Amino acid sequence: MSATGTCYAKYLGDCGGGISREHYLSAGILEILNDTRQLTVRGYPFLDGAEMRLAPAALQARVLCRRHNSELSGLDEIAVKLFRWVQSVQRGTWTRDRLAVDGVCLERWALKLYVGLLASGQGATTDGTRLPSDPPPSLVDVVFGRNLLPPGAGLHYTLDKGEVHERRSTGVTFRPWSNLSFEPAAIDIDINGLRFMCSFDPAFEVATRHYRPAEIRMTSPSWSRPKRLVFAWPGAHRGVTITLDARWHRGERHRPA
Repeated sequence: MSATGTCYAKYLGDCGGGISREHYLSAGILEILNDTRQLTVRGYPFLDGAEMRLAPAALQARVLCRRHNSELSGLDEIAVKLFRWVQSVQRGTWTRDRLAVDGVCLERWALKLYVGLLASGQGATTDGTRLPSDPPPSLVDVVFGRNLLPPGAGLHYTLDKGEVHERRSTGVTFRPWSNLSFEPAAIDIDINGLRFMCSFDPAFEVATRHYRPAEIRMTSPSWSRPKRLVFAWPGAHRGVTITLDARWHRGERHRPA
């Protein structure tokens, strides 16, 4: 796996502490997904189309200095909190029915994953064409909170007509997307059937999408109350509420409320 030894945020001019080993998919999430020691990954160019079981330590790259890595640790904490809650709902071990998430921070985390893939040389299109390994400064600025995403870009919850989500005991997939000029456009992230897409390019199109949803509400006949994933967004934005059957079994409906 690529380990460049160069901080992708070096242009900010305040690197410090030497280079660190960065888990571009947060280490805490990898440990959650690896609790059965069967973390399976696919889609990386270094796997050459294969699927492989890997330890979390294998998914590292030397792409951030310690100072910048530490600066982004709060984004990883938000993502870990989200994934831990989703998994507890799927396993029936939840301790709370509602989780509130800062939507903008979740967007920054998703784009941090994208930038890490690019900087480590692991960004590629579906046909295997590698994407440029130098993340654009405009994208890095968003990751570090120095700038905002363009209007219309950001987090979407995606529902494709006729799509079937099969629940996996251990599984996460993500895919970087580029535009026709091979510039960063979006990243698709799927965790046990919950599929998000975070766009950097507002012109990037997917089949069906719900921009910055207000809430994802999960229901089950065995629950007295739904489990609610609530997003906080800045300004006057009011997204939709999406209702899912929490069993995530073949043939059951995924429907916007």
